Amino acid sequence: MTELFNRLHGCSWRNLEMFFLSYCNLTGSLPTAIHARTLKQPDLADLSSNNLTGPVPLWIGELTNLTELTLSYNKLDGAIYEGHLLGLRRLEKLSLSGNSVAITVNSTLVPPTNLTDIQLRSCRIGPKFPTWLRWQTRLFNLDISNASISDVVPDWFWKAASSASIINMRFNKIQGSLPSSMEFMALTGGIPKVIGTLVALTNLNLSWNSLTGEIPEKIGSLPQLESLDLSHNMLSGEIPNSIASLTYLSHMNLSYNNLSGRIPRGNQLDVLEDPASIYIGNNGLCGYPLPKNCSMLIVKFIEMNWTRSFLLSTIIGFVVVILPVFYLMLLSSRWRHNCFMFVEGLYDRMYVQVAIACRRLRKTS
Repeated sequence: MTELFNRLHGCSWRNLEMFFLSYCNLTGSLPTAIHARTLKQPDLADLSSNNLTGPVPLWIGELTNLTELTLSYNKLDGAIYEGHLLGLRRLEKLSLSGNSVAITVNSTLVPPTNLTDIQLRSCRIGPKFPTWLRWQTRLFNLDISNASISDVVPDWFWKAASSASIINMRFNKIQGSLPSSMEFMALTGGIPKVIGTLVALTNLNLSWNSLTGEIPEKIGSLPQLESLDLSHNMLSGEIPNSIASLTYLSHMNLSYNNLSGRIPRGNQLDVLEDPASIYIGNNGLCGYPLPKNCSMLIVKFIEMNWTRSFLLSTIIGFVVVILPVFYLMLLSSRWRHNCFMFVEGLYDRMYVQVAIACRRLRKTS
């Protein structure tokens, strides 16, 4: 790649407006230095889907007219620092997916650009949630999947991403819970309660994380949602009936959680492809399209509750009746004597009754 840059004559660089070399089987590393001022400042640089290696050079940050930078699906490594971003004031799309690049931007940095398309799949962003996303309020597409994040989603994120249509955060270790309310308020963990304000959202993928709690009832307040994937988490409780209000929904995956109760029906839920696989791995769910009948589950639930109640009443009876007797026996020798006499008399009577019954059985036989 460095050789290619060196072969281009200076006049060629001065006339360059777009740099599009994706799928060209390019190898090697990007040059560590280049006189960016000799360029005409291209609007687009796309070197995706090649075999480029090495770090992303700092001179990228000198291409001040750049609106789209796509270096995805190479073998780049190293890190992205503040110096790579501070000069890119017009940048709208940043794509580094499929590389081993670490994003080491200072948490206090306010980026000079407001991106609409961020694709950082498989980059090393974590373990903390990237705070610089707080200032990206024009997002349309965000992909930070498989990015080594093991943190809670901060309360500001969903407000910042309110214009996003696609959010992909799967294959991380995001923690916390899905709240029952969508009202915006400060939270200590989990997905903040403004998710219901993402009225433009079409694709929400939070699979393969560590989310707990219930699916919020207001999930049905996302009118444009076409794809919902919450699989492979630890969500519990019932599936909210409001999910049937998502009339544009064409794909849903709630598999491998701890969900329970009757599966809601209606609208798009009745026409989703391969419906049984949507709910697999949730042993507490019942109803169509699963073979488990909800009425049988209710009977089993009642039986379990009756057994629990019986055991609880037995334990309470033992504590209330038997323990005071033992306590009195410990305190009073007269109580101990009377108790032993009662038990001995009861034993004698039972022995006599059993002996008589056995004798009668022998006579009849």
